[in-house]
Amino acid sequence: MIMHPGVYQLIYTVGADFLIFMIYFTLFLIYRKFGKRHIHSENPDLAIKNAVFSDSDTPFLEVVKHVWETSLQDIYSRCGIEAYMYIGLHIQIIIVLLTMIAIGATALIPIYFQGNGVSEDNLNREGIANVMNDSYSMVAPIVYSIVFSFLGYGLVYIVIKTVSNKAFPANIPIFSYAVELRGFNRDIAPEIIQPKLLEKFKKEFEDDVLGVYVVPNYTESYEAYLAINEAKGQLRKYSLKLEKSIQKGKMKRPMIRPRFFRSKVDAIEYYSGKVEKYQIIYENKLGEGKKGNTGYAYIMCRTPSAAENVKKHFKRNIDDLNSILWFAHTAPAPHEIKWENMTYNHILIRGKRILLLAFFMLLFFVWVTPAGFLKFFSDLISEFSVRSYFESVFNQYLPTLLLIFYQQVILYYSINYIVSHEKRTSLAMETVSRFEKYLIFMAFYVFILQAIGLQTIMQISIDGFWNKWRRDLPIAITQTGQFFTVFIIHQTFISNGLDLLRPVSVIMTKIKLSLPYSAEEKLLIQQASPFDFAYELASTLNSLLIILSYSVAYPIILIFGVLYFYTRYLIHKYLILCVYYVDKRSTGSKIPKACITSILFSIFIFQGVTGLIFMINEDLNIELIGTILIAFSLLIFVILLWKLPSILKKIHSWINHISRISEEREEPLLQFSEAVYMHPVEKIINGRNST
Repeated sequence: MIMHPGVYQLIYTVGADFLIFMIYFTLFLIYRKFGKRHIHSENPDLAIKNAVFSDSDTPFLEVVKHVWETSLQDIYSRCGIEAYMYIGLHIQIIIVLLTMIAIGATALIPIYFQGNGVSEDNLNREGIANVMNDSYSMVAPIVYSIVFSFLGYGLVYIVIKTVSNKAFPANIPIFSYAVELRGFNRDIAPEIIQPKLLEKFKKEFEDDVLGVYVVPNYTESYEAYLAINEAKGQLRKYSLKLEKSIQKGKMKRPMIRPRFFRSKVDAIEYYSGKVEKYQIIYENKLGEGKKGNTGYAYIMCRTPSAAENVKKHFKRNIDDLNSILWFAHTAPAPHEIKWENMTYNHILIRGKRILLLAFFMLLFFVWVTPAGFLKFFSDLISEFSVRSYFESVFNQYLPTLLLIFYQQVILYYSINYIVSHEKRTSLAMETVSRFEKYLIFMAFYVFILQAIGLQTIMQISIDGFWNKWRRDLPIAITQTGQFFTVFIIHQTFISNGLDLLRPVSVIMTKIKLSLPYSAEEKLLIQQASPFDFAYELASTLNSLLIILSYSVAYPIILIFGVLYFYTRYLIHKYLILCVYYVDKRSTGSKIPKACITSILFSIFIFQGVTGLIFMINEDLNIELIGTILIAFSLLIFVILLWKLPSILKKIHSWINHISRISEEREEPLLQFSEAVYMHPVEKIINGRNST
């Protein structure tokens, strides 16, 4: 039996990618013993970040044992709730996809192969296009589209149950007792407005409110303080370089070029001048900082439930404090606050965010579009005279690799640039913003724009040949499913292999260690980097969107989808345990909303794709089923989004350790301490800075 080009393409892709992965894995085994290890400093003020296990100091088989045997509950206790949600999501996706394969793909693939809708020289026998003319065979995709939909909704339910798991330890973080207040007059000194705020909240909530801290406007002093520390670090580096030069008998002073097209200057004199300059700014701005506030205050309450009550029910009035303009929010963790961004005009910043986001979306849509890159490669390959199966491999192997580059490099750095200019006031808000933008850009530019294709839209609007479009669309969907199957194969072996190898991180660390940094700075260079949950979650959910969308139209994608998620699960579990630093204090409280919304959107797109295929079928009964499926999908999607806020409030309360602890079991705070949310500059002034 002669295999057709689509089968050749998948075999070649899997073989080539697996070979690349084995090369990555071999390199990983060779250099692993020189990789991440636990490092320590004798300086108690130097906070060094380490992974849970020391990778280089642990035998490989023991590392494998850690990855294999560490339970989800152990992940939570060792790494915190973000890692728990991330690893747990992979486990749940794997279970759902395996169920889809067991009850669906094993039936759909043989049915599609036995169809007679396309000729032998086409690439579409593996997809739904091969049975479009057979009403009897179309019963199977109709049934399994309904079954897969319920499995998708089951995944949503499991994610919600996992996030609200009552097995979490009942330790209550300090920020659960706090409320963040925004919107009051910034021109009033803290010592004047703070007693007034305390009086108002004491009057409304009595002993439930312990105290209020108004953040003074030390922003410019704080920025100068950060600049001083940075300049001191550079000064230590170049002083060490000078010492080494003297030891070699050269006495060569280090020179730098502060800006492009500027002459070189003495590095030590330059950074010494910077330290003096910013020290003067720091001292001068201290007095000004006491005269105003940032417009932020933190209200400490007796219990977490009291904090929730204050947040929801404080009275807004037209009074001398103009409290009608105030907003109360759940307070961030103290260590996540970005103090330097508090005094920005956030109304103007919101406008800037919208304009910057619109600019990048237009830029990617018109100019830096993956379709443009893919068309360039297709045109280039068509110039060469190659056999059909090689042409098939090149036509989708290289463009899908390019799509991975587009996702992991172009989108990654572009979105980091966008978020860096948003001036968020907490790391948690920044993480969620990055996550949402990664997800939106990946879903639209990597998947939706590629799946729809502008040529299809132009064909409908210009030609208007409904019958031709109805005949060609199933073939186009099958071919797109095949394209994304190759993409998922690349993700399985190449992307996951690069995650394991971490070539950029390893090379950059070695380069930095070769430079003349001080011993303490080299320790900071060698410490574990934070795991990027925002990007990795977005990448995970985008892959789930792709796999679910074509699970009925091109069910082979499910097989490679399970392989992708299982490989990713093992590698990323290893990275979280042995390579990267994960902050256990991070709550990840806003991530579930985006995750659940994304999964619901994936189900909606899946139902839309399959419903559209049914709608264009010539059998009126199947066409009616497709119409009903799309209408039902839209209705369920809207209802779930409408009900989602109330569901997520419950999830949010579980994550923040509020609702699962009854009021009788809550541990009340006995006294108010300003030190919890005190501005870093004020801590320095008061001699309370712990760093």
